[in-house]
Amino acid sequence: MTRAVRETDDALTRALNAAVRRSALMSRIVGRLAAWLAGVEVALMLFLALVGRRRAATHMLGTVALVYLVCDALGAIWPRQRPFARLSDVEALTPHTPERSFPSRHVASGLAMAGLGGRAHPRLGATMASVAWLLGACRVAAGLHYPTDILGGALLGRAVGGLAQSASRTRSAESIRTRPSAASSWTRSRLPPAWRTRSASATASPSGTSLKSWTMRPR
Repeated sequence: MTRAVRETDDALTRALNAAVRRSALMSRIVGRLAAWLAGVEVALMLFLALVGRRRAATHMLGTVALVYLVCDALGAIWPRQRPFARLSDVEALTPHTPERSFPSRHVASGLAMAGLGGRAHPRLGATMASVAWLLGACRVAAGLHYPTDILGGALLGRAVGGLAQSASRTRSAESIRTRPSAASSWTRSRLPPAWRTRSASATASPSGTSLKSWTMRPR
């Protein structure tokens, strides 16, 4: 990170934290939001499962696990201290450990889940994305993250969510190609037994003989 970016990062964090701390009520609200909004994301994921989108919710859980692994790896490569631990004029508005500031796991997880949830339930996906961005802003104001932590988490979340969506689409396409269509199943059910047997053999045959060619030549 260049010196100019680091100085801008520090300045924005100081300004947001100082602005919030001018009001005791605002400090409490931001501190609570910084700690609790992650739970809102989990509740929205559970809601998705309850309304019948269990497969999407399961994919979201796997995506969050991947996000956490990547974040821990990046944190080990660059062990950046959190603002309240590094900057003397920044105060943490909610209790937190001082290690591993970059990237924001909460924002990365929230946006990754929003990408997957949006496919199953567009409005819910948009809500999850909004909650993730609000959470990121509150965690900067609470002295827990720098703006670049939020940006890094957002990029990571979008990337992991995009990969998960691509994998899901690929699996769906493979399932469609390998699953017999409803029309072909109905057609086979209407054939006489002798024709049905030969039709099934033709469908499975590597030679690619069509159903029509067999049904035109009964035994």
